[in-house]
Amino acid sequence: MNQQVTDLVKGCSICAAVQPSQQREPLLPHEIPKTLWTKVGMDFFEFRGRHYLIMTDYSTNWFEVSDMSRITTHALIDQCHFQFGRHGIPLTVVADSGTQFRSAEFTRFARGWNFEVVVSSPHYHQSNGKAENGVKTVKCMLQKCHLDNKDPMLAILEWRNTTSEKTGFSPA
Repeated sequence: MNQQVTDLVKGCSICAAVQPSQQREPLLPHEIPKTLWTKVGMDFFEFRGRHYLIMTDYSTNWFEVSDMSRITTHALIDQCHFQFGRHGIPLTVVADSGTQFRSAEFTRFARGWNFEVVVSSPHYHQSNGKAENGVKTVKCMLQKCHLDNKDPMLAILEWRNTTSEKTGFSPA
């Protein structure tokens, strides 16, 4: 019966004429920098009750994952100090609209360290796709390691050294 109703509505020209048409916004591609760690996507995520921060390089897909005991702006800035000290200060940070990335404290930090923060639309996570893809990859790795009782850092090291079919090179 449900299928019959669905087919009837699909074939109804009046239904089609009055159906609301909410078109998706077209995605504007991010420019991929030629220099390492100049554009970095960031996002917080949760896995098995623990919070993590991911930072993903736009040019190589290299990511850093930090286990976060707190997900405050202060804790975010501490991780930025640590990772930027290792990899350099990016020119641009792309992040979702989480309160930590929009806070006055993080804005002051970005201005003081001379990088731009681009915040994606709150209901359009695809615009922070680099970090979102990194989260998906890491969650899959963490789940596999959890089920197999393996060290996730070894999985991340292996991933970093594996050649990507899309890019033709490994993130490392």
